[in-house]
Amino acid sequence: MDPRPMSYKDLGYLWYLSKVGAGSLLVATSAVVIAFATGMYATLAHSIGLAVNVYSIGCTSFIMYVWATQRPVC
Repeated sequence: MDPRPMSYKDLGYLWYLSKVGAGSLLVATSAVVIAFATGMYATLAHSIGLAVNVYSIGCTSFIMYVWATQRPVC
């Protein structure tokens, strides 16, 4: 059995699956960022300066991920 796609229909299905995978990763990453922010709020409530630095680093990486997954390929 040949593992390569046999037609444009197969390629379209693979493209659809890659979009679903990217969307699922975006939702999972969003959940992790929310959990991280909640934990940091509870842990660093007494140190606002450190909390702001941690949030800015975390949000920057999340924004970069969203930008990389949502931009057109071509």
